[in-house]
Amino acid sequence: MTRLRAALAGAVAAVVAFLGIYLKGRKDEAQRAAVKDLEAYRRTRKEIDDAETFENNDAAAADRFLHERSKRRDL
Repeated sequence: MTRLRAALAGAVAAVVAFLGIYLKGRKDEAQRAAVKDLEAYRRTRKEIDDAETFENNDAAAADRFLHERSKRRDL
């Protein structure tokens, strides 16, 4: 009976160890995903902050800007 309990305790310990490793891996992956999302947000926010602003609400100026921008973009 003692050998059976020892074997059972060893099996339970192994399962607990594997479960701990699995959960740690999932937590680390979630943290990496969160960091990646925050870095993407930071880049997007920087692009928004660096974007050209229009002081003039003239429709012709906006049309010229869009025309010039379409020449610079490679879509």
